Amino acid sequence: MNKLYDEIYIKYSNDIYRYLITLTNDKYLSEEITQETFFQAFKSIHSFNGKCSVYTWLCAIAKNCLKKHYNRNSKYVYNFDFDNLSSKASDYPQSYDLYSALSKLKSPYKEIVQLHVFDGFSLKEISDKYHKSESFAKVAFLRAKKMLREEIKKT
Repeated sequence: MNKLYDEIYIKYSNDIYRYLITLTNDKYLSEEITQETFFQAFKSIHSFNGKCSVYTWLCAIAKNCLKKHYNRNSKYVYNFDFDNLSSKASDYPQSYDLYSALSKLKSPYKEIVQLHVFDGFSLKEISDKYHKSESFAKVAFLRAKKMLREEIKKT
């Protein structure tokens, strides 16, 4: 059984680490959660039913381990600064929550946040892109921030 564990770890540890890096943007946290992922996986390997690939199963465990970490350190989630969204996009504890909540926004709110926060477009430039007034972009951005706030509080 130890040989099986070694093979799984050798084959998937780098992939799981890279997956976690994309979620956290923090190498130390990703290393910690990678180790926890394999600990949990080996502890419950009997529950692996083969309905998905080993990699998919490990990613699910990694995501759950990361969520547990964030829940234990809930100060990261509830101290979310919505007035400085662009700085939070690279702050690992909050970036996971931000990207997760952002993925649930509908159009045009999602696009407006992406254009304004991540791509650096002004609200005036966004309004021109949508052929609407600048008020449209301002109101939509404020609504999007409100939706993000509500979505993050759910997690």
